Amino acid sequence: MHPPSDPPFPDNVAKWGSADGVMDKAEAAANWSEAGYVAAYFDMHDWHFSSDLFGAYLGNHGADFNYILEAEYVRQIMNSADVKNTVLSQLDSIKAIARADPQIGVTREITAPWDVVESHDDSDLVYALGHFSVAIGSDTTVTKAED
Repeated sequence: MHPPSDPPFPDNVAKWGSADGVMDKAEAAANWSEAGYVAAYFDMHDWHFSSDLFGAYLGNHGADFNYILEAEYVRQIMNSADVKNTVLSQLDSIKAIARADPQIGVTREITAPWDVVESHDDSDLVYALGHFSVAIGSDTTVTKAED
């Protein structure tokens, strides 16, 4: 199963390594001095996902760095009521696509487009990701009803 293609990267967002002027470095140093307080705040509330992701951000790993979600964070995301509602809506969309073109007995990969989710029911998820996108896909086979 293949995910839908990624949305285009916005032009108004700075690319990694592009802010390398003297003032950029001074601002980064000032921000770094406050980062410890943010990390302590996350730890004080036992927000492990926020703390882990913030630590990866502060690691400044480079443009090709990929953060791999741990299984517990995936479960945390999937348990969010907002994500569950988005997934149900996307499943309804997949069913509608299958009904509109019912290729009986043929298994097709049908993927919903990315939907932006803002979680409100888990503070750790809010601080870790803010808003994020979710898409689901399925291998769908339409069968003919006996009646």
